[in-house]
Amino acid sequence: MKRIISIALSAMIALTLLVLPASAAGYKAGEYEASAQGMMGPVKVKVSFTEDAIAAVEAVEQQETEAIASPAIEGIPRQIVAGQTLAVDAVSGATVTSTAILTAVEDCVLQAGGAPEALKLAAGPAQVEKKQENMTTDVLVVGGGIAGLSAAMSAADAGAKVLLIDKMPALGGTTAISGGFLIAVDSETLKDSGKDDSLERMLNWWDYVMNYNEEGESLYPDRERLIDVLKDTGKTVDYLAANGVVFSGAFEFGDYVCAATEGRGSALVQFMEKSCTDKGVTIVKNCKANALVQKDGQVVGVTAETEEAVITIEAKAVVLATGGLSQNADMMAEYAPGLTYAVSQAAVSNTGDGIRMALEAGAELYPESWGALNGTAIAAAYAAQIGEDAKKLVPDAYLSVNAQGNRYAREKGEFRAALAHDMLKDNQPPYFMILDASDAALQTTLEAGLALGETFKGTTVEELAQAIGAKPEDLAATVKQYNAYAAIGKDEAFGKEAEALIALAAEGPYYAVKLYPTLFGSASGVVTDLQGRVLKADGGVIPGLYAAGEMSNRPFYRKNYVLAASLGLYATMGLRAGAAAAEMLK
Repeated sequence: MKRIISIALSAMIALTLLVLPASAAGYKAGEYEASAQGMMGPVKVKVSFTEDAIAAVEAVEQQETEAIASPAIEGIPRQIVAGQTLAVDAVSGATVTSTAILTAVEDCVLQAGGAPEALKLAAGPAQVEKKQENMTTDVLVVGGGIAGLSAAMSAADAGAKVLLIDKMPALGGTTAISGGFLIAVDSETLKDSGKDDSLERMLNWWDYVMNYNEEGESLYPDRERLIDVLKDTGKTVDYLAANGVVFSGAFEFGDYVCAATEGRGSALVQFMEKSCTDKGVTIVKNCKANALVQKDGQVVGVTAETEEAVITIEAKAVVLATGGLSQNADMMAEYAPGLTYAVSQAAVSNTGDGIRMALEAGAELYPESWGALNGTAIAAAYAAQIGEDAKKLVPDAYLSVNAQGNRYAREKGEFRAALAHDMLKDNQPPYFMILDASDAALQTTLEAGLALGETFKGTTVEELAQAIGAKPEDLAATVKQYNAYAAIGKDEAFGKEAEALIALAAEGPYYAVKLYPTLFGSASGVVTDLQGRVLKADGGVIPGLYAAGEMSNRPFYRKNYVLAASLGLYATMGLRAGAAAAEMLK
């Protein structure tokens, strides 16, 4: 993907007052280019200078994931030009991309004869008072992921005037970085696939995953609610297919069927955005909702803001579809403290905005918030540094141990998120993959992680144990036992397949690589009824307020997440919420 973001100095001067130390200015006028390593590859920037200012910053080549990196790609250059400064904070969730842009711009400053260290001290732009604006609509949808887009489509179908706002420069959220698979029960669109897409088959797999390594009673999943939504997922796929979404066919995950979007998640968002536009939905991007507006207990709109304006939006009904809270460290620590070691791979926009606004309006939060576990991964910064070699560092074929040097699970899980679940069940982080130096090319990759503190090295197993803080005798015993299982081709402790049991070499060096459980979102949100109406603690409805998607997904999951399940559920919830919001106008 190539994306060009150009910010002209003349346009920014009209909005800001520049405060620049004299030591930072003084350049050789012209254009300069430089690159730095981003998350998915090099990020190349072009910086234009006058003799006394940075005139423009352009990200001219990059392959970053749009839904994650776009706030950095668009925002960082704009802030550099506006403030004539390199003292710009990295965008949360896109720190690697942010750092790449800042590093490359610093290189250009040096080429132009400037003083980057002075720019790192430069003050940002003076605050400019924003203008006040007003907007009016029937149904306001906050958030443009699959739930929000679905809600906008169904509300528009019902004849409502619909406005959709999203705080990001591009719609989609986590949907845009997903595979674009939607679970589908009894779908007409997939009826010729020859695959069993029955509710019974779907529920059998759901029960299996939910009960994996869990005992006793649980509040979740709410089986009645789960069935009620699952049974409509096929109709949801049929509706989307009739409204411009192109599906390439049926795909089986585990023991259930999904509809596969042609072009994956990013294309799914584009199809749905076009459908919304065709239906007359007004879409405003880079517009962040801050608070709900209530009158006599009823939600009648929101206050929102863009870079230029504070906007009061009057609406007869509001649908919150802003995603979950997995990218908000404070909210995760408060509501899901057992997941502080997990790493969120959800879109950076999932910061709990809608949940916070709903709670402030009197909504009730589902108890026992958790996360949508979707697997394991090495640290993002390490993965960015080693590029394609990161694909070699998956736990299936390696020994994995906890902080004590003890093996805790079958590394090649029964399903994708099983090992992540086992980590959190064991609860003795950090976790490591243990490797030897038998692969010379891989050893170079392992050495690259030492400076980052993501890999550790020892000439012996005992020395490696000391490096990771484990008792030497414990890790040595673990390695000895694992090698014995490999020798007989049978894992008597956890049942790992023989082909994945690979003994560690008799001689070092040995390496330990940190391994993290990952989340594709949160399992949390506010209590709603089956039509998406947001409820108070006493069970009463908050008039005019609806929620869908990850805003209200806790009832579906126990401690495990069903891969590729969310989009079908959330689209179904969105269609219901949008239709219900439009219905209340009658």
